[in-house]
Amino acid sequence: MGECILLRRRAPYWITTGGFAPSLVPFLVATGEHIFLRRRTLYWKTTLEVAHMREAALRWVGRWGRAVRWLEPALTSSRPGLPARVADIGCAFGFGAARLASTGAWVVGVEPDAEYVRRAAREYPGIAFVRASATCLPFRPGQVDAFTMLDVLEHVGAIGMAPVEAQVLAIKEATGALRPGGIAVVTVPASGPAAALDSLNRYENLRRHMSRWLPLDPTEVAPGSSHVHFSEGDVRLLLGGAGMTIVRASRSGTGVIAELVHLAILIATRGVGRSDSAYRWLRLLYFVVHVLDDAIPLPRFGYSLAVLACRRR
Repeated sequence: MGECILLRRRAPYWITTGGFAPSLVPFLVATGEHIFLRRRTLYWKTTLEVAHMREAALRWVGRWGRAVRWLEPALTSSRPGLPARVADIGCAFGFGAARLASTGAWVVGVEPDAEYVRRAAREYPGIAFVRASATCLPFRPGQVDAFTMLDVLEHVGAIGMAPVEAQVLAIKEATGALRPGGIAVVTVPASGPAAALDSLNRYENLRRHMSRWLPLDPTEVAPGSSHVHFSEGDVRLLLGGAGMTIVRASRSGTGVIAELVHLAILIATRGVGRSDSAYRWLRLLYFVVHVLDDAIPLPRFGYSLAVLACRRR
């Protein structure tokens, strides 16, 4: 079931649909524009000021800051006189969506995890968040001016599909929602020597070898599969097959400290303590370390790969 949450300044407004149908989003963007225009002075301006104060640090750090810096020049000129329409696919808690909204764009956050959607809606009133899968997006063709997909492709999966097929479908869904000439920022874990440090893959290996004396609970990586890493050629092939051209690419981050911290947190909360709430809180530490590490430019061997792409007209 698809859920759209639009929180006003005081009380939540829920819209529930029967599925992830493309007909959902006249509310999210097209109809939503009229809602925002009517309340723009008191409602949207206040939301942007709050988002700016809370998310200003993300402008220059991490994949979110990079996405905003790369997108902002194009967003300001995409629709003269009207804010750009941006989809943040895989928005998690909504902090990246809030940072994008602080540029003046109308943002829709898309996230499959119901708890994340509820939390994002509480934390960032004025931004629309919809519960949907990256492989079945609730947008009409050409409805958005830009999208972000930040560290999402490696997690994408669909019942009855191989991981590669699900990744291809997710890119095609996102590109289909993008207008001709629209832009996107996609980030993924990069292949190469640093990929051996991946904490989720290391943890899955430990699960197989430590099961007798310290059983470990599973993570979001399905048993028997792996947390996927991509080369620039892989991403270029995925995007090119969906009608997009890469115009910029960069790699950053060592992955060393951040992945070791995350591995320790996984073992402590999925094996020793077995506490999802503890994992959610301790993951904030991983988040901080990751953001700092990701600020280190490593053009050839960076742990994270980011690309800016444009949909061909």
